[in-house]
Amino acid sequence: MPFEAYDFENDLAFQTGLKSIPNNSDPRVLEQAKIFYYSKAVAPLNSTEYTGWKAANVDNSDEGNRIGSHPDPNDAQRLPEAGIPGAPYSASFAEVVDMIVKGKEIPGIRDIPDKLNDQKPSESTSKAPPKPWEIQHQQQQDP
Repeated sequence: MPFEAYDFENDLAFQTGLKSIPNNSDPRVLEQAKIFYYSKAVAPLNSTEYTGWKAANVDNSDEGNRIGSHPDPNDAQRLPEAGIPGAPYSASFAEVVDMIVKGKEIPGIRDIPDKLNDQKPSESTSKAPPKPWEIQHQQQQDP
């Protein structure tokens, strides 16, 4: 597959963009960045199709090459569950959608109640500023 042979190490644009990605040393993040860059800058690449191709063509005993495959959700060693504080990366869109559908709380989102302030509004203690015609009238009387 041409993607596998692409020289990301010597692609200056990729390396520059990679520096701005948090946790870019995480193999999963690096793999996602490579797929994104390749599909935008080189040739269209469907992430799902590539993942399927890679899973079918890579020995599953090699953990380092399973990065792009769909991980076993029970394997907490390789992929932290979304919502764990201090997770090395944010939840993907699919994970967030899944959490919403299941009614789970999304980490990092504040719960803001749908109600107005119940307290009585405070009384104004400052004097209203004079109107322009009041200023003119006052200046005519004070010469």
